[in-house]
Amino acid sequence: MTKRTVIFDTETYRDYFLASFLDTESHHVIEIEAHPDQALDVDALKANLRGCTLVGFNSANFDLPVIAVALATGSVRATQSTFIIFFPLLFLTPSALPRELMTGWFKTAVSLNPMTYVVEAARSFLFGFQANVVLKGFLAAALFSALTFALTALAFRRRVRMG
Repeated sequence: MTKRTVIFDTETYRDYFLASFLDTESHHVIEIEAHPDQALDVDALKANLRGCTLVGFNSANFDLPVIAVALATGSVRATQSTFIIFFPLLFLTPSALPRELMTGWFKTAVSLNPMTYVVEAARSFLFGFQANVVLKGFLAAALFSALTFALTALAFRRRVRMG
């Protein structure tokens, strides 16, 4: 039995959560919404995650953690809190200023951020390919993806046990 491939995305706004799933074979779209007048349907979310290969843009950095929080809490407001965690990670990268020009605590924080290595790998493709920089970028992305996937899988398992 082959797993179905599903492209997914999540959106979180004030008092609103949306998870969209597109089955690549049937082209069927499923959207799971939650807002003050409609509770998050955790069972529908679980059903769409079960038995498929998920594909998403920026999914390891944002969508999977948001889904993990949604599964763990069933709360729209809790999913919005993930933004507070991941948004600073985007600013703590060398996207606007190369690391060589940074100093102090900011340079240290940027060095610890896995997204730094992804940004530097992308820059290497644009401004002179450096294999070691690209390798570090892929490694950082893979490790961060593995971490967020593991957290999502644990939240999914916990939610399935809770019923």
